[in-house]
Amino acid sequence: MPAPPPSTQYERLRDAGFRHLQNPDLDDQRATQKFLARNQQIGDNHAAHNAIIEEITCINFMCHDRLHVLLGPLINFIVGMNGSGKSAVLTAITLCLGGKASSTNRGASLKSLIKGGCDSASLIVKLKNQGNDAYQPDVFGKSIIIERNFSRAGSSGFKLKTETGRLISSKRGDVEDIVEYYQLQVDNPMNVLTQDAAKSFITSSTPVQKYKFFVEGVQLKALDDDYKLVSDTCDQIESKIEESKDDLRALKKIYEDAKIKSELAMQHEGMRKQAKRFGMQLAWAQVEEQEAILAEREQLIAGAQEKIDDAGRKAGEKDQAFQEAEKQLDRTKEILNQLEEGLIPLKDDEETAKTAYDAAASDVQQAHTKQKEIRQNLTAVKNKVKSFQDDIEQEIQRMEDANGGAHSRILVEIQKAEQAVSDARTALEQYNGDITRMDETRQQAKESLARMKTPLAAKRHEVDIARDRLSGLNSNRGNVMAGFDNNMPRVLQLIRNDAGFREKPIGPLGIHIKLLNPLWSNVLESTMSGVLSSFIVTNKPDQMRLSSTF
Repeated sequence: MPAPPPSTQYERLRDAGFRHLQNPDLDDQRATQKFLARNQQIGDNHAAHNAIIEEITCINFMCHDRLHVLLGPLINFIVGMNGSGKSAVLTAITLCLGGKASSTNRGASLKSLIKGGCDSASLIVKLKNQGNDAYQPDVFGKSIIIERNFSRAGSSGFKLKTETGRLISSKRGDVEDIVEYYQLQVDNPMNVLTQDAAKSFITSSTPVQKYKFFVEGVQLKALDDDYKLVSDTCDQIESKIEESKDDLRALKKIYEDAKIKSELAMQHEGMRKQAKRFGMQLAWAQVEEQEAILAEREQLIAGAQEKIDDAGRKAGEKDQAFQEAEKQLDRTKEILNQLEEGLIPLKDDEETAKTAYDAAASDVQQAHTKQKEIRQNLTAVKNKVKSFQDDIEQEIQRMEDANGGAHSRILVEIQKAEQAVSDARTALEQYNGDITRMDETRQQAKESLARMKTPLAAKRHEVDIARDRLSGLNSNRGNVMAGFDNNMPRVLQLIRNDAGFREKPIGPLGIHIKLLNPLWSNVLESTMSGVLSSFIVTNKPDQMRLSSTF
């Protein structure tokens, strides 16, 4: 799709050197032939092939919601009651073809012409575009649609469309080119005469105003302005020509000097050839010198490459060590979590064993207390039995002495005492058995507690070791240089102090990489492990200097 013309019709004729004015006689002859070829139209009123307004559409404009007017090819009359919107048609033509709202005498600005209750308005004018003088018919077709949209917010814009509604341009300058091409002078009072201007012209215009109206209508004012602009331009050109005369004389002098030098150079053609030969020899000598320098540089590059390979291997080893440390850290964390998880049931077992031990100890204490009471009772019973035996012996002695009837009663008491002794001995044996069992239970609980304390102490020791390792790893994590070689900080300091670099190398790359999610650490380690200790340079000399120096 070709673009709209970049200049006006006059500029195109001017840039072409006004070739259309070189043969006026031939032009008159051709014009006469064309006029005679259309002699069948002489005497009749025929419509033009272009620059005729075919349709006008107003949307939310003045008093109209949507007004669509179809115009005939010649004279059109628009009639209606006062206030019905007749002037809206003429105002729409003026605004849509690039005129100002103030020149219509219908409003001070575009937003004052928007219908009440609406936020925007649109004006559409359809121009006929046919015949030999059509404006880019291969682009627009047989009609050109000019559309202007404006809103209460103050925005305004134009659109140029083809006869089918396809958008071609949204620039105001392209609309002005079409208006100028067809000479649609909406600001010319002889083309568009507003109602107020017509009243004032008929009723109260002075000769001066009428002359001004005439000058504006026939474009004499615009022509006078163009003449003044041309005159000022010519004066500027003449002044520049006068100023350039001295430059011309100086350039002429330079030309004469150059001509003399050229003649001298032609006389020394042989010397020129010899100089050319010497120049070629010099070039080959420079090539040989550069080749020697190149060989030396290649040796340096080879040595630097070996250093780079060695540094790469060391970096790989350091990176492997860093990865192993990270993996060891992860394993330590997992072991710590497992130990902490295993510590929970051990604590429960410890509490259970401790409770059982406390209960067994309490039972043993109660058993000892009961044993003590039983021993005291047994001692009391033994004393009582002994007392009874003494009494029995005395009684027997007395019976033997008296041989009276209380002997049977004493025997009954003796039997009761012996039964009490027997019961006391049985209870003592039972309590001794209970004490033995309680001692065994207490010993088993003590042994169980000892067995529990050994793995618990081991687990606590492992947890303490894991916590110490985790604390060490976390403390090293805050140090960005912890995962690199011990000499890396010194290398960075030397790079910062070295002024021989064109641009300071950036690195190591590992300190510029931060994980957003630890989940991806294994993927990044497997893909980027070989470059985390590397540096970035922007040119070859910096690479060679970095490799040879560091």
